[in-house]
This record gives sequence, C-alpha cells and structure tokens, in this order.
Amino acid sequence: IGGVADDGESLQTEPVSRLTIWADLGVWTSQTAMWGGSPWRGGVYGAAVPEPPPAAGTTLIDAGSHICYPSPLVEATLWIRAQVRDDCRVRATIYNLEGEEVTATDVTDVNGGSPFEIAVDLARVASGLYICRLTAEGVDGGREQSVKTFAVVR
Repeated sequence: IGGVADDGESLQTEPVSRLTIWADLGVWTSQTAMWGGSPWRGGVYGAAVPEPPPAAGTTLIDAGSHICYPSPLVEATLWIRAQVRDDCRVRATIYNLEGEEVTATDVTDVNGGSPFEIAVDLARVASGLYICRLTAEGVDGGREQSVKTFAVVR
C-alpha cells in the first residue's frame, strides 16, 4: 500500500508478492505430509468443516497438552503438565540426549478430562538438553506416549 488515491477513498497499491491458493488437490489422509496432519492443512481451502474429535478409546493424552516447564530449568523442580481423556495411570521418564534414563517418576493415577501436574526433582542434573517421555496406560490396556524436550541451565 503506497497511500490513498486522489479520490480519497481507494488505496494506491503496488504488487510486491503473489499468493497462489491451491484447492481440492486430493483427499486428506492421516499421512498428509503437512505439519500436524490435520484437515486444515490438507489442501482444502475455505472448508468450514471442523476436525472431528478422536473416537472413544483411540487416544489417551490430549493432543498438545503435554508441556514441561520451566524451560530452561534453573531451579530443582521440573513440572510436567498434561491432560488425558480417560482415567489412566501415567509415568514420566527423563532421558539425556544419549538416551540414558536420568530419572523416572512413580506411576500416578489421574482422572480423565482434568489437567494434572507431576513434579520431578532434577536438582542433581547438569546443564543441557533433556527429553521427557510421558506414558499413559488406560484401564482397557491401551498405552500412549508423548515426548517433549526441555533445557536445564545451571
């Protein structure tokens, strides 16, 4: 936008980029190569169809709810927060980047539909990057894992 035109109502513009919109390129599948693999990123433009919720029993950990904070961790306690869909048992395991287990929490029973937090004492851990694997096991025997990274600065 270069300014207002002489008529005072329209804008003076110059083309500086081009936007191409591709629509209806194919059928969305769970193997869509876009980040997140959602219908919103699957080649359909302008569709007002919301992503359907997962079927009951197909997932335990709510997508995107697993976080580790604070990161970078300066003090001793790392907090792991997540939310599960159904009642289950969870356990957090911390690994270094070489894949060695640093510590693991006890198994904790959590209620479905409510966020929960687990405190992990990392007072003796050196500075560096670490991996937190959160494992949820449902009452029906289903199991799901979520992995997040976090940093420690001493």
